[in-house]
Amino acid sequence: MTLLAFMSFNVTFVCISVVPVAARIVHDIGPGSHPRSTSVLLVTGWELGEAIGPFFIGPLSETWGRRPVIHAVNTIFVLTIVLSALSRTTTLLIAARIAAGMTVTANVLNPAIAGDIMLPGERGSALAMTATANLAGGAIGSAVGGLVAEGLGWRSVLWLGTALATLSTLLLIFYFPETYRPALTRGNQDEHAKQDGRGIGSVVRPAHMLWCSSILAVISLFHGLGFSVYYIMSVTLPDIVENIYNGSPATTGLYLISFSVGSAISMLLCHFFLDNIYLRLSNRTPNHAKPEYWLPLAIIGSIMMPASTLLYGWTAQARLPEPLLLCVLSFIGTSLLLSMLPVFAYIVDAFGTYSASAMAAVMMTRCLMVS
Repeated sequence: MTLLAFMSFNVTFVCISVVPVAARIVHDIGPGSHPRSTSVLLVTGWELGEAIGPFFIGPLSETWGRRPVIHAVNTIFVLTIVLSALSRTTTLLIAARIAAGMTVTANVLNPAIAGDIMLPGERGSALAMTATANLAGGAIGSAVGGLVAEGLGWRSVLWLGTALATLSTLLLIFYFPETYRPALTRGNQDEHAKQDGRGIGSVVRPAHMLWCSSILAVISLFHGLGFSVYYIMSVTLPDIVENIYNGSPATTGLYLISFSVGSAISMLLCHFFLDNIYLRLSNRTPNHAKPEYWLPLAIIGSIMMPASTLLYGWTAQARLPEPLLLCVLSFIGTSLLLSMLPVFAYIVDAFGTYSASAMAAVMMTRCLMVS
């Protein structure tokens, strides 16, 4: 899980590190007639790619195994970041960001891999570990992105992301084993794919599951709503910091650390209580453990989420003191992660062998709602 956590860190670092300097990037390489909308698309275009990629990544990992899919897609991921760093127009840069989003494996496969290798009562801690790395990537990426861009230029931020992604890809190539049990037990994967009727046709599975499972559809919409709140905050925060509180892009990155502090609180809560709650509820009904036993913490987070969103908008509109805005950002971080992480554990338990396809359906809905 350490390698997967490092991969999660790198993905979020590359994604978020451009947020504090998106407006500057657009100004430098071609503002056009709508610089504001272009800078927003530079940030959210990544999610458009993530809406497409899971359709292939999840099902193909259930056909050929996790390992070959991770290695192939991660290699393409590195190349897309290189293309981003070399881009001379906003159109090419946005296209490269969309392509990078399409090649993100961590969000789709990490929960499924945790289900491959961890017992049900241990998955909460494993998911918390990868989510913490994901969180750290966002926090460090936002802070480093602003600071490095001011000192060395925004392209240096992208080259730093390239170096981290390359290191992660090499470590996974040398040290990550196959974890998907059907891939380990079958002899000839090519023949199995033909006999099973899956192959490339398996890419329709996430859409089929989303259409046929009302529970998965509701979870996907709920997760998409939560992530939309996160992206609304990410896109609007630079304007709030610079225009209302007279900050700089580097200051915006520091503000995002407050969000990460709140997210860290929810990670700790999940680490210490998610598995315990599941095991305690399961022990009440021996041999009848249910996936729903993962969800009590998500209920608390879902109640907190709308309140934190209202407070964020009201604090900025009323121009309240900066410490209050920092507290609200932490509150948003706590509510969002607390409502999302237990849901991943639920999906792994509820959909079993096809949890990667279920996660792909969730990621597709989430990213379409954001983009």
